[in-house]
Amino acid sequence: MRTSSTSTSRSIDRDYAWRCLAVNLGLTPGLGSLMARRWIVGSLTLALAITGFLLFILGIVRAFSAAVNSPEPNAELRAHIGPIGRGFAIFIASWLISAIDSLLLVKNSPKPPPLPQPRVP
Repeated sequence: MRTSSTSTSRSIDRDYAWRCLAVNLGLTPGLGSLMARRWIVGSLTLALAITGFLLFILGIVRAFSAAVNSPEPNAELRAHIGPIGRGFAIFIASWLISAIDSLLLVKNSPKPPPLPQPRVP
């Protein structure tokens, strides 16, 4: 019994692998890996992406709230730069992991057969 996250129960063709790459890089990191049935990598990457996004948004909301409610906004904003940066870094890390996983998926997918050459009389 295989438990590896790279094993799939069905073969993924090159076109589907490219679609998974587009979803991973264009929509949500980890979602394309889940489409390719890479459950472990996809779930962890998606969890990282959601965590990073929420930290980033929470930091921005807190910084905005502090700027609105404080007479000295610059001092309050500096306190929120760390969480914003950490959230952004976590999201970028999840995006890079999904990019690497998607490129490996495309690389390991079987190439389509060549088109037949037309016969010239």
